[in-house]
Amino acid sequence: MLEEEYVKILISKDRNEEFHRMAEASCALGRRLSALQNTCEHEITRGGVHPHDPKTRTHSIVGNVESKYDTYESGICWICGKEFGWYCPDSPKHICEYRLIKDFNGVEYYDESCTYCHQPGERK
Repeated sequence: MLEEEYVKILISKDRNEEFHRMAEASCALGRRLSALQNTCEHEITRGGVHPHDPKTRTHSIVGNVESKYDTYESGICWICGKEFGWYCPDSPKHICEYRLIKDFNGVEYYDESCTYCHQPGERK
């Protein structure tokens, strides 16, 4: 009986060590991914679709790596998968930009529509 408990402890310890190794590898991959995204020369397209081949889209970098983006409203770099917010066909950066406004009390807030395409910040 005592032997069985000892074996269970060893198995748990082995699992803990394996989990620790995997967690360290995951952190290292996360840092590598972040470095790649920070050095990417982003090409932002609607929904991360390749600019010359609409059948090719970027893969999700969050959650299930095998899933692909299915929203065409987001401005996503088709190379690295980084999301930048709403896609804007009129903006030079291809993302909606909102003007910072100060009211008469000096409180700052962003305009509700994009400076370029004039779409609302909250789209339905």
